[in-house]
Amino acid sequence: MTEGVARRISAGADLATLPELKQVLQGLPNAEAIVPSPSVHLMPTMLVVMATRDCNLSCRYCYLPAADNRGADPKASAQWVDRVLTDFPSIRFVKLFGGEPLLAVDVVREVCARIEKWRANGRRLGISIVTNGTLLDRKAVQILSDHRISITVSLDGSAEIHDYLRPAARSRVPQWTRIVDGIALARTAGVAVNVEATYTREHKARGISVLDVLSDLGRLGFEVADLNPVMPTGESSVHFRREDWDELIEDIFRAAYLSVLWRYDRSQRPPGAPALLAAAIRRLDSLRQRAFTLHFCAWYPVSLTLDCDGLLYPCYAVEPSPQNSLGDASLATRIIDQIRAREAVATSLVCTKQKGACSSCWNQPFCRQCVWRLNLEGGSPAHPPDHLCRLSQAITEAVVLGCVDSSSGQAGTKQAVQEGRDD
Repeated sequence: MTEGVARRISAGADLATLPELKQVLQGLPNAEAIVPSPSVHLMPTMLVVMATRDCNLSCRYCYLPAADNRGADPKASAQWVDRVLTDFPSIRFVKLFGGEPLLAVDVVREVCARIEKWRANGRRLGISIVTNGTLLDRKAVQILSDHRISITVSLDGSAEIHDYLRPAARSRVPQWTRIVDGIALARTAGVAVNVEATYTREHKARGISVLDVLSDLGRLGFEVADLNPVMPTGESSVHFRREDWDELIEDIFRAAYLSVLWRYDRSQRPPGAPALLAAAIRRLDSLRQRAFTLHFCAWYPVSLTLDCDGLLYPCYAVEPSPQNSLGDASLATRIIDQIRAREAVATSLVCTKQKGACSSCWNQPFCRQCVWRLNLEGGSPAHPPDHLCRLSQAITEAVVLGCVDSSSGQAGTKQAVQEGRDD
């Protein structure tokens, strides 16, 4: 049965046509019918605030220009955030980003103080910080605790590979131990700590698999981890190349499949086992909780990014310049009109079940200005490669197979997954 499911998914079958999956989902809490979503809602639910573009690390795969170390003005940032929150009531989460946002503690304080006023008036707003973890001292952790800020720390695996990929910008002092100590300090203070890893060609060259990285993070006490393959943004030796993608997708597929099995039966996952792949768990939760379709790109943003100069962008990865922006925080009406127009286009793509439809995608004008635009063939959306679509599909396929196997108790598929997909 499982091999048949895999082949049908690979051939483009809609999830709604898989009776095996429907049977599995009937036994899950809060399960709903799996049907193509009738509409796509793109009003932003998250505001990403660039506190600074400066950073104290010099990561080998970083997409930000080293010379761009602009910082935001603390009071101006708070005013801009206030304006965006007023005009976009759909926003429920604010993420402080950089560079390294903890280099701009004054911006963090001012923005959080403004958010606390919204909270006091009944607006439910979460706050998070994406940090490299090197500045998690007692002072920083106290700010995080005071404002109920969760953090996402970047860790690329063990000390050796992490310190190679993410060296300090102004010294040769290894940072991994300092980061792990900061994580422990934050946890002791009750701060929620998440983790994300960047998986690179250097990992592969050293024989470190996706599961190996997840195992390293599991040993540090993380149950779930985000893991992102580094996209090509230039000629860096650590960026994956086109010829790497087949093997990379298989590696991520295996990790996604095993993550679903371990999520179903937590008793089979001992302490220190690999962290679960977050992309697979999110996909599993969407299968459990809401309508889902395989045919719409999983990479589109539902957020706004507020840069250091007050300009708004649809994604943090769009190259910052006035011509690439949506405008400043005073242009909310125009921005909302643009988003509504894109919702209509995106809904059309979903309803016609198009896959890999980058050339017609609502977001492709911004993708042309993305730092990862090399993932669009020749820098143009007209003839895009399909590896991002394939990666998204592989994760979905792994989740479906994991659901089916967990329900049916098929033990033989796990060995097949270790050797490669059944398609």
